[in-house]
Amino acid sequence: AAFLPPPPTPASGGRTVVLGAGKAGGAMVAALEAAWPAEAPLSGLVVTRYGHNAQLFVHAGDTVRRGAVISTVGMTGQTTGPHLHFEILPPGRGAVNPLQFLPAKA
Repeated sequence: AAFLPPPPTPASGGRTVVLGAGKAGGAMVAALEAAWPAEAPLSGLVVTRYGHNAQLFVHAGDTVRRGAVISTVGMTGQTTGPHLHFEILPPGRGAVNPLQFLPAKA
């Protein structure tokens, strides 16, 4: 049996703003926007983007909560295997490395 990673869940709650094929070779993408609190490392209206999904479980305009399953990991677009492309886009900036916002390994 092949290993499949766990399904993507949002980094924060928010409103689904974009769904469908992205620019990266037709990758199936979901994008959420949420107002992050002022005490967060990034604040304001932050967009998180999840790409290369096999199937999306959210629709444009849906409100999702943190931890909800939004898709299944896939390999749509230009990819060599199933994985999740995850981006954080702060207001007025391009994508930033999401590793700085994830908890350290135990």
